[in-house]
Amino acid sequence: MKPSISLRENLRDLQRLGGLLKKKAIEIGSQFEEKKEFRNAMIFLNQYGVSNALAMKIYKEYGIKVMKIVRENPYRLADDIAGSWALRRQMR
Repeated sequence: MKPSISLRENLRDLQRLGGLLKKKAIEIGSQFEEKKEFRNAMIFLNQYGVSNALAMKIYKEYGIKVMKIVRENPYRLADDIAGSWALRRQMR
């Protein structure tokens, strides 16, 4: 059984090396966090039957706030996002 090594631990090790490699490690870490938020938003929207294409539009509009906005007022999507009129029918 292989030991589990997290990406964060590897990035911390890379950051200790300094210079250009440190900057690259920080950039990779930032991109990883952004992708994680995007992935979580896609999963969240997909569980409500939102297609991947529409979920991408929604994420582009709201960013990481998408889950908070949908929980507070899911009807806002139908007003704000082009192509989400079908959501209004699903929410009734």
